Amino acid sequence: MILLILASALSMSVDLTVYRTSAAAHSVTYHYLLRNHTREHLHNFTIGTALSDSCPELQELPVGWHEEAKCPSSIVAPKPWRGCVIFEEECEGHFLGFDYPGDYDGLAPGDSLLFSVTVKKTDPSYEHASFWIISDEREYADRARKKSRPTDRSSRRARDKS
Repeated sequence: MILLILASALSMSVDLTVYRTSAAAHSVTYHYLLRNHTREHLHNFTIGTALSDSCPELQELPVGWHEEAKCPSSIVAPKPWRGCVIFEEECEGHFLGFDYPGDYDGLAPGDSLLFSVTVKKTDPSYEHASFWIISDEREYADRARKKSRPTDRSSRRARDKS
């Protein structure tokens, strides 16, 4: 019941979309866009879990992850944000946690955050991942919405002219 209330409130105030691209080396990158339509700053958020005490959903680990590199460079977020791999005891899978240094206010109202993660092979759990976000006043939980890869307008114009 609480999750349904949060999900309906979320649809009007926070939006997370995802699309994927593949590289020649057979790696897959999932690109996310988080939009803050609230009147408050968004703080720490997770991808791959809907609540702080739920088991993680993501299966494939990011490229470059190992015990000493829990925040690999294959998780790309603009500074000062940082993305890391997090596990829950007694659970399978992992989730991605995003945070920033203490002297930053978070994602401001009206702003958006573009970030990505690269994994070795396709993992649908990244495309349908749930997320959990903390703001100044409340918490939001929902699922990422899959979207088509954005088109490059300049190449589309070139095709239209030929």
